[in-house]
Amino acid sequence: MNLAIFIMIVFSSRSIAETRIDSARIPAAAREQALCTGVIKPGIKVPALRGETLGNHDGTFENAYAWAYAGVAAPDFGAFAESYEAPAAPFATGITLYLSQIGNYACGPQMELYCWEDDGGRPGNAIVCLSGMDPGSPAEWPGISEHNIPFPGPIPVPMLFWIGYWGSWIDDIPRFFIAADLDGPGSIKGPRTKIAENLEYPSGWQNPSLVWDPTQSLGICVQTLSTASVSGPAEKIKLATWGGFKSLYK
Repeated sequence: MNLAIFIMIVFSSRSIAETRIDSARIPAAAREQALCTGVIKPGIKVPALRGETLGNHDGTFENAYAWAYAGVAAPDFGAFAESYEAPAAPFATGITLYLSQIGNYACGPQMELYCWEDDGGRPGNAIVCLSGMDPGSPAEWPGISEHNIPFPGPIPVPMLFWIGYWGSWIDDIPRFFIAADLDGPGSIKGPRTKIAENLEYPSGWQNPSLVWDPTQSLGICVQTLSTASVSGPAEKIKLATWGGFKSLYK
């Protein structure tokens, strides 16, 4: 069955664009796998620590979003985030993204991964930021691929935290789109996107429903471990720190 691809690009006087892909419902269970998944950086050994993966979607995605051109600006305008509560799994060990593309993906550093504290219902101070990341080649729409990117070590997270990414294609077309669930359970805080200044929308962290369709959640999941899971010999388990991450990713 041929599914039409529709990309909406809205330009302002400053060539700012928000983009989306519309199609029929795409089951996550039937998604294509990425050609290469979880590319971090050559020469960096990543521990294979992974427990439960938490997600706010219902297993299907009906759309996919991205910011483009001047909608993407430093330091993190154009970012996307999902909120999570972790009472039984206080360590984040990686991120799982559900992505799609329309043929513009190119290998190489093109995203930053974030874990944030909560600040009154929106992402606040960064717990960690990993720059120069490559998620691997996403499936082409209408396919949606799963990308599992482990952190160099388990990150202690508060009871309520946010996890997400910023695509670093400043003043350019989007390299990939984040999948969107329009009718799933969602989360208490809902998804967020950081809107650049001088657009037709309020700037800062806002619900993506303000820009695109009413959205319950995004394809941004977090890999977690419980305290018991990370207990063990010190030479095998090392808690990640901000300073440690900065020394690995420059």
